[in-house]
Amino acid sequence: MKQYSRFITLIGGILAFFSFALPWKHTYSGAVLANDSGWPVALAFIASSIVVGIGYYVLNRKSRDNPRLITLGLIMSGLGLLFCVATLIRFFESGINFITISFVASVIIVGTTIYMLNRQTLWESIPTTVVLISSGVGLICFLILFFSGSLAIGLGNRIDNTRYGAFLSAIGYVLAIVGLLCFPQTEDILETNGEQGSEENSEGDE
Repeated sequence: MKQYSRFITLIGGILAFFSFALPWKHTYSGAVLANDSGWPVALAFIASSIVVGIGYYVLNRKSRDNPRLITLGLIMSGLGLLFCVATLIRFFESGINFITISFVASVIIVGTTIYMLNRQTLWESIPTTVVLISSGVGLICFLILFFSGSLAIGLGNRIDNTRYGAFLSAIGYVLAIVGLLCFPQTEDILETNGEQGSEENSEGDE
């Protein structure tokens, strides 16, 4: 199953993406609701989170002994966190469109998984972390929207009459996570390469 795990993740991302063409609430599709009120706040929050992630990456992977990169990483992380807080404050004032966040998460899953298929990315990698976070965020957004009525969360776009499109997106995110959990580890790749090398050597001796 591990050799097909990337395809499982890709199928999950594609299911989540195309679920937005189906009804999510009454007769409204997920794409229509994603373009409803609150989407600018959602996109601003996503952009701020990406800036924080890039700043963290620069600090941990690229800075080393370079003071310029350290400064750049600190500035990006600080500005990203500042804008994240600002968007959260805006959320409590006017609301945030969680369906927009879920849609962006599905796009990130599909795009990153295609990249991982081309590069044969292992579990211990940044793209895997990106897909895992996106899948978790998409699933959390669905749960927030689904339980918003019973939890008395004031959301203008809550899906109180949930249709099959929303459930299909949740299934897609779960599939993406399952595929990630089955990704081949570094040790598995080394063992496979070692076995292949032994077979080639034995054939050469013959």
